[in-house]
Parts: sequence; structure tokens; C-alpha cells
Amino acid sequence: MFKTFPIGRVHRLRAGSTRTVPVLHRTLGQQRKNKNDSIKSYLEQHGYMPMWILMNVITFGNVSHLFTLQKESVQLEIIESLGLKSQPSIQKDLSIINTSRILQILSIYRNICAHNERFYLTKIKVPLDDIYMNFGKKLPNDVDVTLRRRLNSSQKKKRLNSRQGIYALIFIISLFMDSKELNIFIKEIKNEFDKLSQELNTIPISEIERSMGMNFDWYEMIRS
Repeated sequence: MFKTFPIGRVHRLRAGSTRTVPVLHRTLGQQRKNKNDSIKSYLEQHGYMPMWILMNVITFGNVSHLFTLQKESVQLEIIESLGLKSQPSIQKDLSIINTSRILQILSIYRNICAHNERFYLTKIKVPLDDIYMNFGKKLPNDVDVTLRRRLNSSQKKKRLNSRQGIYALIFIISLFMDSKELNIFIKEIKNEFDKLSQELNTIPISEIERSMGMNFDWYEMIRS
């Protein structure tokens, strides 16, 4: 069965992100104080800050929050420009909230990498909806709702493990790739698994794949 997570109203999410505004003010003030020429010039001569300059001085996390602060029309334009326009049947709110979650997940993994923390076993409990960009069909143990078949506890656990693990990140990255880039990306990941398999002495590579939520034919499903 398709899984859709409660999203409430998008305006509530925007309201929760208003803390980004004072952060942006502080960032711009600090950059101006540090004599960042581009910041100082635009603020003093034009009284506003172009987005392309702002992107150079704020964190990826703030970029994520900035998206949630935009008007719906702007958010939809951003979604379309990123090539993330989903099926016409999906509500606008659902598309917006899942794009926001994509940015949030990317921000979390970016911070993990920046702080040299353990990456491969990280579990991210930021849910993407099954119907968004067919994410549910790219997870293990997908069930056709018309068959009225239920997953057992083991199948549910495996599906959840993949949903919350690094596979979700791989899925997100794949959304920004064409078929050629995706094939190269998949090949590079598989090569890393092969290298690791040759170096392991105490446990099989299958145990690592299970812990990562990638103990299924992910390389085929991510292409589908």
C-alpha cells in the first residue's frame, strides 16, 4: 500500500522556518562587517541582495529553510526548474513538502560529511511519500494495492530500513541525473561495494548491505 505521511498545512511549515530570517540578517551583517565587497556593494548601492550572491554566503541548511519561506508560486517554479515536477495527479502541497524534505535530507547528509561522522549507517527519519516520484515503487517489497496483499513484519522492516537509510539519498541524487549519469553513479557505488568486500575479513559484505538497507536489487530498482 502506498504510504503518505501527514504534512499538515504548508503554511505551518513556513511559519516554523521564520527563524531563518534573522539568521540571514546576521549572516549578511557579518559578511558586510568583514568587508565582503559584493555584499557591501549591493546592500549600499541597491538596497537588496541578489539570490546568486546570497547563495554564496549561507549554509545549505539555510537554503533548505529559505525554500519553505517562499510563496507557493515561487516554490513551484523552483521545483520545475530543478526537474522535480511530479505526476499531475499529485497535489501541489505534496510536491512542495517532499521537495522541502529532499533539501532537508541533503542538508543532513552534507553536515555528516562535513563533520567526518559515520555516513553509511546513518538513519534519516525524514519521510518521503511513496507516491512522490514513484519512491515507493523503488523500495523493496512494493505491494500492488489492488491485490490487497499485506507485508509481513520482516518485509516491513526491510522496507523501512531502505526508506530511512542511505538508499533514500541515492534515490534523491538520482532525480537530478540523466540515464548516462545514473549508470555511472550506480557503477561507482557497486565498485565501492566490491572493494569493501575484498577487504572484509570478519563479516560478509551482505551484512553491511543489510545494515545499510541496500540488501536488494537497488541498482535495478533505482533505474526503473
